[in-house]
Formats: sequence, structure tokens, C-alpha cells
Amino acid sequence: MNTAGIDVSAKTVTVVISREGHSGKPREFKNMPQGHTALSNVLRKAQVTRVCLEATGSYHLDLRGRSRLSATEKSHHAHNLLEK
Repeated sequence: MNTAGIDVSAKTVTVVISREGHSGKPREFKNMPQGHTALSNVLRKAQVTRVCLEATGSYHLDLRGRSRLSATEKSHHAHNLLEK
């Protein structure tokens, strides 16, 4: 199973993807629509099936808002987290 941990701050979104239990290097994206799209593409390409989203304050709301799912579902299903 491929998983991802995402840390969201005011200006950046940092992701680490784990493939078959081996963690990759952190990748950083801008916390704006273009960065969210790039992150979505990376998650899809890596076939990530689960995501843990660490949110600080309200900085995660735009990223979280890219899905029509509830916050609980978003934390468990990466393919739905960024489905747009």
C-alpha cells in the first residue's frame, strides 16, 4: 500500500510518500491552487491510497475543500482527497 503524510502550513504543503513501507524524500508545494493541483497529480501518479493530513490552524481548509467528502473520509482516502 502506498501512503502519504501531508503537513500544511500557511505558504507550503509538504508531502512524504511511503511506497511499500519505504519513505521517500519530502516534496514541497505552494499552498495555493496550482500547488494543490501539482500535489494531486503526484499522489495519483504514486497510486497513493491513504493520506494523513496534519493541519495547522485553518491553513488546510483550501486543500481539504478540493473534495466533496467529510473531513474524516478525507483523512483516509487520498484518491478522493484531491479528486478535482
